[in-house]
Amino acid sequence: MTSGTAAEASGLDVLQPDQFKGEVFYQEDVNRIQASYYKGAPPQWVNFYLAERSGTPFVKRDGYEEMKRCIEIHRRKRKTVTKVNLLHQPGSGGSTLAMQVLWDLRKDFQCAKVKEIVTDSNAIAKDVINLASVQNIKQNKGKPVLLLLDNADKLKENFVQTLQKRLIDKLNDVKSLHVIILNCVRKVEFTDNNRNNTVLLKAKLQMGERGT
Repeated sequence: MTSGTAAEASGLDVLQPDQFKGEVFYQEDVNRIQASYYKGAPPQWVNFYLAERSGTPFVKRDGYEEMKRCIEIHRRKRKTVTKVNLLHQPGSGGSTLAMQVLWDLRKDFQCAKVKEIVTDSNAIAKDVINLASVQNIKQNKGKPVLLLLDNADKLKENFVQTLQKRLIDKLNDVKSLHVIILNCVRKVEFTDNNRNNTVLLKAKLQMGERGT
């Protein structure tokens, strides 16, 4: 396999529309990557690419279509910064589902995942602005940014709300930019109050998901 990664801003793992184009994957590398994932390693963009290439894409959980619909609704709102939540019980594959949604929407959105080591909401906001500016130069103007925060709630209280405010403040003079935050949060119990702009993913597979 040749070395190569998505173009990255300092705090973002940026997903390109043509991710892995021109990459060469030897079978031993494919076997190693797949074995690592099946043993419980966190999903990487390459897992989705290899699954798609082999014609055996990831199983789409019940929340997959609901999440895409929710994102599309927020896209049509055209507000500067909006947020949708994916609440997932431990073992439900919520992080994988969130990344799968970004992977499948990578040609329609400017997709990026916040790196786990980044805890400065102001720095993340700057990186999002920089990403949008670079992508606009590459003629992706008009594409909303789809920003994945995976379990960022464990960093500090109200982290997501603070980031949303930072983005709104920085986007006051950039009226054409639209950011949708996909907030992926691990949660053991769900309540009725969780339903607003939120997709719930339980650990137990639904009937239609089994054996697919």
